[in-house]
Amino acid sequence: MFFSKFPLFAYTLDNRNTYQIVPDILRRIKLSDQLKNNDAFFDKYDVRDGETPEILADKFYGDSNFHWIILMANDIIDPRFDWPMDFNMLNEYCKGKYGASAVYHIHHYANQSEYVINGYRMLQPGSTFNNPISLVVQNSGTFSSPIVSQNAPTNNLFPITNFMYEDALNEKRRRISILKPELVSGIDSDFNKIIKE
Repeated sequence: MFFSKFPLFAYTLDNRNTYQIVPDILRRIKLSDQLKNNDAFFDKYDVRDGETPEILADKFYGDSNFHWIILMANDIIDPRFDWPMDFNMLNEYCKGKYGASAVYHIHHYANQSEYVINGYRMLQPGSTFNNPISLVVQNSGTFSSPIVSQNAPTNNLFPITNFMYEDALNEKRRRISILKPELVSGIDSDFNKIIKE
């Protein structure tokens, strides 16, 4: 088990009257940037519904206990939300985030290449709802940020619901990096040494 490798320390909840011996789960270790940024050490994989880090660790490394390597290689801290969810989990997540009655309410409008925030401001391709990049066009020698008026034709726009927005983010999480199996024993050995320091 992952946390069995961590050093232990005494922890108290009752003003030092009693102590519990627990693993020091606040320790953090990450893959070196040199390893992480070298694509030769990784394969890409698209996670299917129902596949967990444990299932993939068993599939690629022959041991489900190496699930932490898959999580670490993909900077996943909380697998409940950073790992791709199946349809039912995603639906429940959306209900919790937006409210059960608002799961299919409109989040924003989009066309093929731009997002439109609140139906007014056109944005560049590559913009996101949380990181809008204004589209700048040239009008008679000057640059301006175009505004779409309320009465502008919207036949090229289509609504993106809260669920559709979250589903698109969830689909992006499906593409993960799998550390090559021949490197796992070295990573595990280094991890065991460093975590005890």
